[in-house]
Amino acid sequence: MDYYQPLTYDNYYHVYNHGNNQDNIFLEEKNYYFFLEKVKKHLFPVIEIYCYNLLINHFHFLVKVRSEQEIAMVSENWCKEKNIPFKMLDVSKQFSNFFNSYSKSMNKVYFRRGSLFNDRFKRIQIENDNRFSRMIGYIHTNAQHHKLVRDFREWPFSSYHQILENNNSFVNSEAILKWFENKNEFERFHIDFSKSFEYESRWIE
Repeated sequence: MDYYQPLTYDNYYHVYNHGNNQDNIFLEEKNYYFFLEKVKKHLFPVIEIYCYNLLINHFHFLVKVRSEQEIAMVSENWCKEKNIPFKMLDVSKQFSNFFNSYSKSMNKVYFRRGSLFNDRFKRIQIENDNRFSRMIGYIHTNAQHHKLVRDFREWPFSSYHQILENNNSFVNSEAILKWFENKNEFERFHIDFSKSFEYESRWIE
């Protein structure tokens, strides 16, 4: 399994990373919201987020890399604002900037040193419909899997409730609800998935 394959235009990926040496990457509640703000700043120009879960020492995203044309348009606007020659935004570089920015802020605030995350984040391409659905279930129920809560719906730092409320300011909730046909089917799928114990490594590898 190639965990470090290039991120290519118009493709879907499961993206995840852990704290270095399994260290916590979120130390208090406000860190989760700060993390999402960094995602907006650095990653929104190059990816679209379909679901996410932020856990104590790691995170999961299901994303789609934007098309080359979309990224070119964002890059052009960005360069105009900076009054610099046109340069295409690089998807991997944007992820690197994101990790570095969050890590530096955490190090400064909490008087820590060294890397906060593992050196390289993992990404697995999602290539079929069944895997896409199962990955959504896996990501949203992950806090229950790690026994952080008894019921995955109690964990506040995932996109599950955002999608149910059709709040698409951060995730493409409309697309996900359409994928499952409606809210009832979305809820039913997750409840069934959480009871099925389908947490084999094949859902993340």
